[in-house]
Amino acid sequence: MGSIRLFDVAESRWRFGVDEAGRPYVVAADIARALGYRDAEKAARLLDADERGTQIVGTPSGDQRMSVVPAPRARGPRPSRTPRDRPE
Repeated sequence: MGSIRLFDVAESRWRFGVDEAGRPYVVAADIARALGYRDAEKAARLLDADERGTQIVGTPSGDQRMSVVPAPRARGPRPSRTPRDRPE
């Protein structure tokens, strides 16, 4: 189990982690909550099998197996965004 980092995304808190192979992931419950779903497991079933998985995640009540969504891998450097490039 890797360490979990908490980020504020779209006015909600999302937990990001890295699995044993070094691949980043996001806890599915955080994405589901931001999209208005109450049940993360049901929301994760909408994804293809290769777009979801499970990881042991440390929580205040102890380690739990949770649904996760692998983060997309970057494909080379991203162009920097200037204020005029940002969508309104």
